[in-house]
Amino acid sequence: MGINPKKSSISTPKEVKVEEAENIFVPEEPKFSLDDIVLPQSVKDEIMDVATYAENSHLVFEIWGFKKTHKFSKRIGINLYGPPGTGKTMAAHAIVKNLGRKILVVNYADVESKYVGETPKNLRRVFEVAMKRMPF
Repeated sequence: MGINPKKSSISTPKEVKVEEAENIFVPEEPKFSLDDIVLPQSVKDEIMDVATYAENSHLVFEIWGFKKTHKFSKRIGINLYGPPGTGKTMAAHAIVKNLGRKILVVNYADVESKYVGETPKNLRRVFEVAMKRMPF
């Protein structure tokens, strides 16, 4: 008895194609501002430090010429962590709104795959879409 490929229960890897990714991961207008979030002042100050760094990176690295000596310092990344409901997503929206940019909201279920190696490929596609649609 052979396996009928039409009735096989084996599923194929969930790989998000580039074209598909462009339809799944769409930049949005941020929904919250810094005035909307309630945080201790020390945390708000840290968020403002990140926003100020990002806001002035063009001046410092392009106009002042630090790009030549600090090749990898222009980009900025932050890690917002904590239990659900603590304002991580709101803070991300507020930072982006403060910078006058759009935000790319990614649902982990859209990139996660049970197949080894597919999740990193899907995450890479998220970044490809971000760079294509939201250049710095």
